[in-house]
Amino acid sequence: MSRSVKGCVWAGLVVVGAFGVNVSAQIAPPPTPAPAPTPVWTPPPPPPPPPSAEPQVPVPAWDRDAQGKLVTLSEPVWFASIRKNQMVAADQWNKINPYMERRRRSFEKAVADNIDLLREVLGGDLDKVEMGADQSRRGDVAKLLGMLKPLAGSTSAPKEMQDTGVLTRLQTQHNIKIANAYREAKRRELQESEWKLPENATDEQKDRVRRASMRHTILSSFVDEAVHAYEGLLLDAAKDLEKHLGSVELSDEARRGLAPKVAKVKAASGREAVLAAMQELVASLDVEHERELLQAVRATRPPLADDSTHEKP
Repeated sequence: MSRSVKGCVWAGLVVVGAFGVNVSAQIAPPPTPAPAPTPVWTPPPPPPPPPSAEPQVPVPAWDRDAQGKLVTLSEPVWFASIRKNQMVAADQWNKINPYMERRRRSFEKAVADNIDLLREVLGGDLDKVEMGADQSRRGDVAKLLGMLKPLAGSTSAPKEMQDTGVLTRLQTQHNIKIANAYREAKRRELQESEWKLPENATDEQKDRVRRASMRHTILSSFVDEAVHAYEGLLLDAAKDLEKHLGSVELSDEARRGLAPKVAKVKAASGREAVLAAMQELVASLDVEHERELLQAVRATRPPLADDSTHEKP
């Protein structure tokens, strides 16, 4: 190889080497960046509460008098509860009022048909019922309630109103709470007054309170519609007493004997006083004569818009 060629080769190698160094320097990887700061952990928001099947509607308080006692109801607690039920809309009363009237009429019929049984209940015969020991007492109560079935109706108002669409399911459930609140408050009131026992109470005193408690439960929960229907009939009879007594087949002597009691009814003022005077009057009648009086009052009722249903409670 000639000297000139060798010189060219070496020159080329030097150039390539020089360029090789420069290229290597240009494609070298960049320095590793510093790691990003770790973000502060924020907990996720809590999940929303599951939807409630029933709105949380407060149970309204029942009215009390100046002494703090519950005001006596002039209608069954179930219907009084509907008037306090915040879930019942105003436009529903065009169904509620006719239903309540039909229901009341059906119990007026039951009362007139079974006035002998109701007289026994109100006359204190419940207090005379012999109860067995604890293990058999439940059966004794069941038998007693079976005897009172004609005054209790075949279907409860809550079930009937829900089944017929007069009240919705939620309205019915809330109304049950309102009615139970009254019953519980009334029971507590009695436990602090009439039913309160001394620390050294005798067995006789305990038995008296137990019977009074049972009687109250039956009258206020099982036959309360019949009791209120009966009171309504007596109050309406008092408004035109002589006319209604004219439909009762009484002897002249019996009518003369009733005269002082009739005068007492006329002189009475206020619902409770009139009712007490009427109860005293009918107590002097025999069962059939009182039935005739109640039927005479029922005969003055105007016809219902549709009284083909709910004739029998």
